[in-house]
Amino acid sequence: MRSPVLLHIGLHKTGTTSIQYYLRDHELLLAAHGVRFPRGYLRLNNHFELPLTLLRSDRMMNGRLRADEWRDPAWCARLLAQVDDDLAHHRDEVTILSAEDLSLFRYDDEVAPLRALVGDAEVVAYLRRPEDFLASMGAHYCKPGMAGLSEDPDAYNYVRPGSWRADYDTLLALWRRHFSTVTTLDYDAVTERDGTVVPSFLRLLGIDPPEDVDGYRLNRRADAIPRAEGNRLTSGLPFGSER
Repeated sequence: MRSPVLLHIGLHKTGTTSIQYYLRDHELLLAAHGVRFPRGYLRLNNHFELPLTLLRSDRMMNGRLRADEWRDPAWCARLLAQVDDDLAHHRDEVTILSAEDLSLFRYDDEVAPLRALVGDAEVVAYLRRPEDFLASMGAHYCKPGMAGLSEDPDAYNYVRPGSWRADYDTLLALWRRHFSTVTTLDYDAVTERDGTVVPSFLRLLGIDPPEDVDGYRLNRRADAIPRAEGNRLTSGLPFGSER
């Protein structure tokens, strides 16, 4: 028997970082409601290892351009075994797993192994106006250190109008084939109402939003666990371990 899981799949540019930092900074609040947000293996506040290892090997995402451990089946198996072991040891708590790169999944053989790993989780996605989403992603991929934009309609960084990245119906249909509960929230509506996505996420957990949520409108990126030199992502600390 596994821990019940809430699986937050993003999307990108919908306040995911704000949610992740709030959860990390309020462990006692979560614990009081039987909820936990374990540290990731590669990033403290983001379970980036899940899409890194489960995306088809012939597909690319920005994180895969930075290192090559994900090409090693043994490395991937060890990492996923840590996630499985962590969930097995927390059966009495709700575990939140959050990684916006999960929204890059397009195929059943990417989602099915995740379903086998986490069980019938509740999947949560924030959806943004497609034109705004694609414009924001386009600006993001053009930042220094990013891959730039692609003209390949199948690429993760193809963001022209009509891109598969904003085909929400197809995305949600994929997740609904594997999970019983897929909850969507309107990013534009909740930010207009609350100023940030954090209160809406807390309400999903049955938590009344405290007054301090207003400060969590951010996009900090300094949450990576220090890594070894060379083209290795990290030497890693065990998934879910104490920071």
